[in-house]
Amino acid sequence: MTVEDVIESDLPTISGEWSFILNCIEITCDLPFEISTGIRINKASFDQVVKIKERLISLLGGDYHKGIESLYEKGFIKSPEFPNQFLPTELPQEKWRYYIVEIDDDTGKKKIYLQFASNTSLLPMDIISLSFKNNDVSGWRTGSAHNFFFGKIAGPAKRAGLDELLDLSEAYNLYVNTTGGVCTQSEYPELVRAQELLDNLSLIPEFSGFHILGLFSIIEMLITHNPKLEDRGDTITHQMQSKIPLLSKRFKHKIDSESFFGEVSDKKIWAALYKYRSAIAHGGTADFKGDLQVLKSETKAKEFLLDVVRKMIRHALSEPILYQDLRLC
Repeated sequence: MTVEDVIESDLPTISGEWSFILNCIEITCDLPFEISTGIRINKASFDQVVKIKERLISLLGGDYHKGIESLYEKGFIKSPEFPNQFLPTELPQEKWRYYIVEIDDDTGKKKIYLQFASNTSLLPMDIISLSFKNNDVSGWRTGSAHNFFFGKIAGPAKRAGLDELLDLSEAYNLYVNTTGGVCTQSEYPELVRAQELLDNLSLIPEFSGFHILGLFSIIEMLITHNPKLEDRGDTITHQMQSKIPLLSKRFKHKIDSESFFGEVSDKKIWAALYKYRSAIAHGGTADFKGDLQVLKSETKAKEFLLDVVRKMIRHALSEPILYQDLRLC
């Protein structure tokens, strides 16, 4: 799909299930946008906004309405006194950021496919946490929704334009064409499992060390084999140090380790990351001022690993046979 295909396209009416995009984003291009046949992103109507707010407040419990309004109904400007802080401003209703995905599918498969595919795109989206059918709630995922709102600090929304939506469309079609989806006997079951594991991490609180273990397990699943006891050079760390830099040269969106850690070699980064992973798995202490200082912080390490996993899965969907061969090396 090209830009010319999207602009001024005559999209058919879609009826059926629709899902609220939980993420706080601001879409800057014209809507609706067709992701694939029977799936499109649109701005929520006034009636849909009312239903979204009612259900979020009801299902989350507590006094969440102010937080919901701050995330989706307010703009933000930099504080003149504190440059790193933002001050809320009122937005007219037509600029509120309630977006939905309309899906022409009674089985719910397309919604899951899109959820998984978005995680490897430039526009990760949570569309499973709150879904409607015939204007009644048809799906609710408590864990990820509570994680999203818990401690959320309102601020400027992530902006997404036509490039991001086109990339999302590409990611969706790539996932479906390569794997056949979650409800089929896929030729590449490891890629489906990797997508499922990545999405399941949203159910775990952000501060949990299980995120690191989960992200490492996805990488190991995709590119490593059990080390040979007789070969000391065949460790998991060594496999990652040698394979990931080679793979990253083939990624559509490159891994930029320097933006996370500065001018540090890939070998040092992955040695430190695996040491951090081992500390979590075996009850050790992660010292980011000592032997893990190359990673700077827990947040930096997690953000980098998540970036690598997303790009690795996306590339594996493009060259699945390469990854099957790579696990044997």
